[in-house]
Amino acid sequence: LLLGALCVFLVLMPMYESIAVTPLNERHAEIARLDQQIGTKTVDEEIAFRQQAKLARWKKISLPPNELDAQRLYQEWLTDLIEIAGFEQPRVAPGQMMPKGKIYHTVPVQIEAEATLEQVCRFLYLFHRADLLHRIANISSLESLEGNQGNPLLKVVLIAEGLSLAETPDRKWLFRETELAQPLEDDAT
Repeated sequence: LLLGALCVFLVLMPMYESIAVTPLNERHAEIARLDQQIGTKTVDEEIAFRQQAKLARWKKISLPPNELDAQRLYQEWLTDLIEIAGFEQPRVAPGQMMPKGKIYHTVPVQIEAEATLEQVCRFLYLFHRADLLHRIANISSLESLEGNQGNPLLKVVLIAEGLSLAETPDRKWLFRETELAQPLEDDAT
C-alpha cells in the first residue's frame, strides 16, 4: 500500500507542478516584471514633468519668436547694458542668426569696446543676472591697451548669444515696461 501511494505520488507530482505550481510561478514573475515597468514609467513621467516645467520656464525667458524683433531688442538691451557698465567706444553689431530647424534660432551680437576690468566684471554680472535665455558665447579678446600697471584699459571683444524659441508668445519687448502717469521732476527721489 505504501509502495502504491508512493507510485501515485510520483506520477501525480509532475502533473500537479505543471497544472498548479508552474503557472503560479509564471504569474508571480509576470507581476514582478509589470511592477518594474510601472516603476520605470513613473520615473519617466516624473522626468517628463520636470522637463515640461523647464521648457515652460525657458519660453518665459526666451527672446521673442520673431527673428527681427529678437535681434533688435537684444541688441538694444546689450547697448544699454554696455552704457550702464561704462564701456568706452562701443561697437555693437548683429551676427548671423542661426535657425535650428523650426524649434529655435540663436541671436548673436558682437561687442567691441574698451573697458577696465571692473567695468567688464560689472557688465558680466548684470548680463548673467538678467532673466533671459542667453549666454556669452565667446570672448575673443580681453587684452590690456596700457600695460599691466594699475587698472589699465582693456580691449574687449565678445559675442553674446540670445536664444529665441519658436513656440513662445509673440511680444515686442524683452522686459515689461511701465509708463509713468507724469514725468518725474529733476529733484524727485
